[in-house]
Amino acid sequence: MSLNLHNISVNFGNLSVLKDVSMKFETGAISVVLGPSGCGKTTILNLLTSMVKAQTGKLEGVGGHNFSYLFQEPRLLPWLTVKSNLKFVLGEIESKEKREQLCSRFLEMTDLSDFSDWYPGKLSGGMKQRVAIARAFAHPSDIILMDEPFQALDLKLKLSLINQFISLWKGEKRTVVLVTHDIHEAITLADKIFVLSEKPASIVDSFNIEEPRERRIPGSSEYLKIESRLFRDLIE
Repeated sequence: MSLNLHNISVNFGNLSVLKDVSMKFETGAISVVLGPSGCGKTTILNLLTSMVKAQTGKLEGVGGHNFSYLFQEPRLLPWLTVKSNLKFVLGEIESKEKREQLCSRFLEMTDLSDFSDWYPGKLSGGMKQRVAIARAFAHPSDIILMDEPFQALDLKLKLSLINQFISLWKGEKRTVVLVTHDIHEAITLADKIFVLSEKPASIVDSFNIEEPRERRIPGSSEYLKIESRLFRDLIE
């Protein structure tokens, strides 16, 4: 079942953050919420996990889900090795043998097998974020929430991690909700994009991207068409 926000409004005291927002996040798809910094994008993620309550409107399909969260910073446990950080989110929900298999699988898929016994303090920023991505998929979630996890990375590393994420997602097809203010991240990742206005945020545009991800090449006519539409949405 999809996650649905119907005419949601959120206020923090006298501050109006979201105003009459309606969104439908399809099961097994990557939905991107694009908008300027500070407009209330993270509030939408917090609504889905019930960390924030709406003053008006209704949420449907949000109960009974397991969530993984990817943040700007990796938030690894520094006293645990790379592999143990993955095991930590599994807890005792699987057998010891199954936990080993899951950890090995996602470490291999993120090219981290050779670093499984390293501690986070010895890893580069990009490697830490790869561990965070592997951990998000290792956790038995059906929904992954992403709060600008590629934002602090340089362009080459960002593209590499985005491609790794897409590769993992294609094998798992979990429901993903990503918030970002980066147009190019949105185009590269999204099945559907929602564009928010400045605060109090409302929906100014939403549309599906039909072009296959492998054909979303910067500079191509289809890419430029989507890019131009999003630029107009954000500046008008």
